Amino acid sequence: MIVRDYRPSDHEHIAALHESRKDGLWLMDWNGPLAGPRVVAEEDGRILGAAVGRRTLEAFLTLDSSMPPVKRAHVIKVLLKAGAAYARALGYEEFHAPTADATFHEFLVGLPGFHKDSRHHAWFDLVNQKD
Repeated sequence: MIVRDYRPSDHEHIAALHESRKDGLWLMDWNGPLAGPRVVAEEDGRILGAAVGRRTLEAFLTLDSSMPPVKRAHVIKVLLKAGAAYARALGYEEFHAPTADATFHEFLVGLPGFHKDSRHHAWFDLVNQKD
């Protein structure tokens, strides 16, 4: 088996592999501006699998906790509007907002543009995990 860089001519086969999984997840645009590292595992000319990294944004918010709740909500909305415009201008399609507090999470998903995410997420430490 060899692992090689992705080629645009691989896309049709990768899309067929993805469709055969029937897991309901969407297939990202492997040729788009948000596609990061792309590799293909191949054996005897047959693609066995492929992986792509997607450039994403993760947003972190810091607020003055002494503000009244109404003022905090206003500041969040103002920052969200400005940050979203900036991210769109850079070509991003979404951002992730990790929340540790259930009440704040419900506030965020109540705002226009936010969606609850039912996917399971795991993160990989590229700095400390060695081959």
